[in-house]
Amino acid sequence: MAKNLTLERAQQALLSHQFEEAHSLFNKLIEKHPTDPQLYSWRAQALIQLNLHSAAESDIDKALSLEKDVTKRKEIADFLKSLQDEIAYMGAEPLKPYCTSLYKAAVAGDLQQVKTLIEKGADKEQGQNARNSNCSPLMIAAEMGHLEIVEWLLDAGADIESKVDTNLWDGPRFWTPLMKASHKKHRAIVELLVSRGADVHFVDNVGWGTVRAALVDPGTKDWEAAEDLARWLMNKGAPITEHAQKILGKIEGYRKK
Repeated sequence: MAKNLTLERAQQALLSHQFEEAHSLFNKLIEKHPTDPQLYSWRAQALIQLNLHSAAESDIDKALSLEKDVTKRKEIADFLKSLQDEIAYMGAEPLKPYCTSLYKAAVAGDLQQVKTLIEKGADKEQGQNARNSNCSPLMIAAEMGHLEIVEWLLDAGADIESKVDTNLWDGPRFWTPLMKASHKKHRAIVELLVSRGADVHFVDNVGWGTVRAALVDPGTKDWEAAEDLARWLMNKGAPITEHAQKILGKIEGYRKK
């Protein structure tokens, strides 16, 4: 049970762009479970975010040496190939991590602290470095579903079109707060952002728009609610990209079964 709880915390830290904390938690897990290949693979992802590529490659090699399942070994090998591409993108220099107090308050959902920090002159845009780009407090609040904080940051003048490299390991992918909220299915935040002028037409550099970000494969959990959100965005003018069309096609086929 303790391992599962720590792993859940470590994974959440990674997904919330708290890369140093994730790294620390995976270190502790590996100390107690040194023969678990999955832990090395997860820690490598935290190391990538910190630009510690040599250490990440070592972890992937370790995971490969420990993994006995052929299918999982192939997944790890594919990950190693993507890591090599990542190194070419990110460069060799380690990141100089930063994480502002305002960002931490936004992550925690602490509206009063957000207000206090803004009133004291905190930079509304500086948050935490994710890969080699800045994840703003508005971005993380939209991703985590903190509606009141999103609204307050918008009222305070936060950039509604701020961008962050959101992809964790296979190359740059720049998203807006609306993309993040759509992907996490935070309907109230999506509607708020659109009502405040967020660009529903935005498509990222690999061809995902807000519609595709909102969609999930049919048959998976809450797929109908995801489709409803996607169609709401379509009605607001969001484009149906090639990626979105494929999922919509799957949905139609699923319904005909």
